[in-house]
Amino acid sequence: MTGFGSALRVEWRKARASRVVAATALLTIAGIATIVLSFRGVAASGDPQLIAKLGEAGAAPGWPGLLAIALQVSAPALLLGITVLHSWLAGREFADGTVTGLYALSVGRGQLASAKLLLGVLVAAGMGVALAAVLLVGGLLLGYGPPATADAAVLARVALLAPFSAVVATPVALAATLGRGLLAGVATGFVLLAGAQVLVVAGAGAWFPVAAPALWALDPASVSGAAVAVALAAGALVAALTALVWRRLQLDR
Repeated sequence: MTGFGSALRVEWRKARASRVVAATALLTIAGIATIVLSFRGVAASGDPQLIAKLGEAGAAPGWPGLLAIALQVSAPALLLGITVLHSWLAGREFADGTVTGLYALSVGRGQLASAKLLLGVLVAAGMGVALAAVLLVGGLLLGYGPPATADAAVLARVALLAPFSAVVATPVALAATLGRGLLAGVATGFVLLAGAQVLVVAGAGAWFPVAAPALWALDPASVSGAAVAVALAAGALVAALTALVWRRLQLDR
């Protein structure tokens, strides 16, 4: 068994046999949907104080209000879910003590690491599509009718936000590798999220790779294509570095 395709199949079997990936995806999607629909209930309550807390965009009727809330909630929530995903995919071998067995495989460790990272992006893409579908059904059940073209474009950005976030969150996988476990990756994810929040408030978030996809999803006009390209390129570069670390991995501790 050789080649990147074989490595991807191996990692997919591991992920499918574990409940972590499925539970992370389901809980992330369900959590976002529950918060969004709860906020829509607040917007429909008519209470001026509660509505004021949602802001002008969140309190808007119909699809614009639902999608405005969805984007604000999805940006940090998806990053946290993807943090768990990347941490588990990269760190489980150390946590479970199975990393020594990888040295006996004909598949290179660098290929396995690349497969782990690609699998994380693919799972995130599935999460994004599922989230957009849940929001679509939710809007229809709330009586908003079919989304207009502009609203459908926002739904598409919600779907794309998940895989984009998975690409820029690759430092989580690198940290889990260097830290020889899941906790280092999770801690890195929280640091990235906090850093993104601070830089967005400071006005420099568009050029911070972790924040760029979320800002683009919220308002594509506010983020240049160059900023998004730099963010994705930075994520790809860290992914390549992670694969290199795995290829040269020494079990010295």
